[in-house]
Amino acid sequence: MEQNQYVEYLLHFGLTRQEALIYVELLVKGKQTGYEIAKETGISRSNVYSVLAALAEKGAAYVIEESAKRYIPVKVEEFCGNCIRRMQEEQEWMERNLPQKKAETEGYITIEGEQNILDKAKNLIAQAGERVYLSCTAGYLDAFRQALEELVKKKRKVVILTDAPYELKDAIFYQTEEKGQQIGLIVDSKSVLSGEYGKGSLNTCLYSGQKNFVTVFKNAMANEIKIDSITKRRNCIMNKTPFVTKEQLDEIMKTYPTPFHLYDEKGIRENVKALREAFSWNEGYKEYFAVKACPNPFLIDILREYDCGCDCSSYTELMLSDAIGVKGQDIMFSSNDTPAEDYVLAEKLGAIINLDDFTHIDFLEKTIGYIPETISCRYNPGGLFKISNDIMDNPGDAKYGMTTEQLFEAFKILKSKGAKEFGIHAFLASNTVTNDYYPMLAKVLFEQAVKLQKETGVHIKFINLSGGIGIPYTPDQEPNDIRVIGEGVRRVYEEVLVPAGMGDVAIYTELGRFMMGPYGCLVTTAIHEKHTHKEYIGVDACAVDLMRPAMYGAYHHITVMGKEDAPHDHKYDVTGSLCENNDKFAIDRMLPEIEKGDYLVIHDTGAHGFAMGYSYNGKLKHAELLLKEDGSVQMIRRAERPADYFATFDCFDIGKKLIKIKKDLPSQEIYGNIFFVRELKKFPSISGCGGMADAQDSKSCVGDYVWVQVPSSAVADLCLTEIQ
Repeated sequence: MEQNQYVEYLLHFGLTRQEALIYVELLVKGKQTGYEIAKETGISRSNVYSVLAALAEKGAAYVIEESAKRYIPVKVEEFCGNCIRRMQEEQEWMERNLPQKKAETEGYITIEGEQNILDKAKNLIAQAGERVYLSCTAGYLDAFRQALEELVKKKRKVVILTDAPYELKDAIFYQTEEKGQQIGLIVDSKSVLSGEYGKGSLNTCLYSGQKNFVTVFKNAMANEIKIDSITKRRNCIMNKTPFVTKEQLDEIMKTYPTPFHLYDEKGIRENVKALREAFSWNEGYKEYFAVKACPNPFLIDILREYDCGCDCSSYTELMLSDAIGVKGQDIMFSSNDTPAEDYVLAEKLGAIINLDDFTHIDFLEKTIGYIPETISCRYNPGGLFKISNDIMDNPGDAKYGMTTEQLFEAFKILKSKGAKEFGIHAFLASNTVTNDYYPMLAKVLFEQAVKLQKETGVHIKFINLSGGIGIPYTPDQEPNDIRVIGEGVRRVYEEVLVPAGMGDVAIYTELGRFMMGPYGCLVTTAIHEKHTHKEYIGVDACAVDLMRPAMYGAYHHITVMGKEDAPHDHKYDVTGSLCENNDKFAIDRMLPEIEKGDYLVIHDTGAHGFAMGYSYNGKLKHAELLLKEDGSVQMIRRAERPADYFATFDCFDIGKKLIKIKKDLPSQEIYGNIFFVRELKKFPSISGCGGMADAQDSKSCVGDYVWVQVPSSAVADLCLTEIQ
């Protein structure tokens, strides 16, 4: 098993990604000092020592006091076994020691009788402001169904731990061992109802809002969830449901061969509506879609219908935004190590410029001749960003943003140079799957904004929370609830900004992964089998189409279409055709038996999927398709052709040999009726289409070919003629 796979598994045993990486380093290299690990991994020494201390505390490493302090790993089977055993022991203790009826004391109430317990539970559920966790046998759930459905309608989080499948839309389920007559209910992490319920039981429950009791019960339920997740992960039985069916793919394949990226219009629209609803409390709220995540104008146009702007980071992203009609302050330009020409174009388009570095103040002024009246600065507070003592990311190691001192000085200088409206931007953690990240980030920025406005006298117009809201790539992860996130930001806004007289500050976001990630997939076909030291399935896609697994060891779920309910009893590496051993979409993945010709849907590629593609081995990127709300399919980017790969040789003789279209060109390659033609006059059927051709300008080579888009009626003329 490879290192990346070890890291992914270790995350489920309570280690952070950095802790897992260093733990694996110890497993591979054996006894080491913190200095040796830092040198080997490239992680800063301060971070390495912090991680090593955490590993020792979590029982994953031992400390050896020699001339220099060294660390050795606890065997993986011992460490993981200890984690599971502790959780099971805690769960068993809680089940054995559930409080029975006793003399009542302040804060504890004994409730007896089936109907009384039912009434109390329903009342607690109805009063929930944020979340409800319910643990009971599936046979009892019908009694609470109406109350739970009402809660779901109010967009409250509902988590159910039960012992058999049960359908309740928008609730989160964990299937556990048989529950019997035990029932447990936690509401808003403030109150607990626990005991026996139902026919033939004692029908006695203990209700309490005592903090210690709530904490103990929460921990027991959390352990139960962890055991369930670990077990499911180990057995690889969890699934994701694709937004496309095999029958639909069969129809699509009649026109478009695999591989291709497919996007879900319905999902995109529902998601952006939920986002706007979540932040509707803020009058100036605006989402600036991160173009880098999915630079397709057809998809961005969908978001534009909901007043989304564009977050751009390069010259070409600015060009794309301009081409689809996004201009002025609907563009947020956030870049680093920015070329002068990028600033020039951003200024020309009227974009809000977000300065990454203190030195860029002078650079921007010299480049465009002035400082815009509306300007933003990117803030990096440094250090570690933690949520509940778990390290989410390390801003201190990031190359982006200004220090606190630089930010204050920048605002003063920018004000003196004519800036009138200011913004603050920060990105402190990536792909967080927690509803707590945005509210915590907001609190950091809001408090800093109050200090900045007070000490510098500037007017802060907006605070940009940027991205960082992630998606659940693995089936065991709970997705973020954008409405809970929006409400959390609202509470902090009213707690910090409103009392400071800053209730007019607009909230901006720059979401890419959250906006598109779950609503795109890579569809590929199994074309080869290989039986050597491992079992391999070769597909017609490769890392050119999706490089996250190769680059990061990232997990993307795979569904074998038509075999969704088949046993996951075959272990495969799913591979592409690049001459790189890391060109694998999955390693040691338990899947149904795969046969040549099976369609594989690789999930969650809507962001940083197609966009991150490259051209190694001369591989060509494939088409992008949109599954429309009405079930039809629209091509929104054609597949690359060899002419695209060789296009930058077009001013050389070798280019003229390479860039030509033969008469045997497959019809499916004629996407958009675009052809590369030298002598247009040779083709009477398109001689009147000269206005569609690229005009020869100062950058063209004399006698070169030109691109021309022709009417459908002229396609046959070109296909039946060899173009020289």
